[in-house]
Amino acid sequence: MLRLPGFSRAAGSGECADFSASPPDTIMDVSWDEDTTVLTIRASTYTLEETKMSVTVSAACGIRLPIAGVALDSPVYTRALFAAGKP
Repeated sequence: MLRLPGFSRAAGSGECADFSASPPDTIMDVSWDEDTTVLTIRASTYTLEETKMSVTVSAACGIRLPIAGVALDSPVYTRALFAAGKP
């Protein structure tokens, strides 16, 4: 799960079907919750520790950057990874 403070989406909460992942087929779905400003990216397969992954969410999903932009390596943005589907 990615927490994206300051980001927004004009269409409100919902699924984002237009995304890509590397390695392919590692991501099941992507959704945005407007109330909590959380982008949820669900994995579709088990991935070994320290496996590098990349997810690109298309501009068609409508997620907007904060007006002030995003600083490189900012500690403001966090991620949560769950082992074997458990928090």
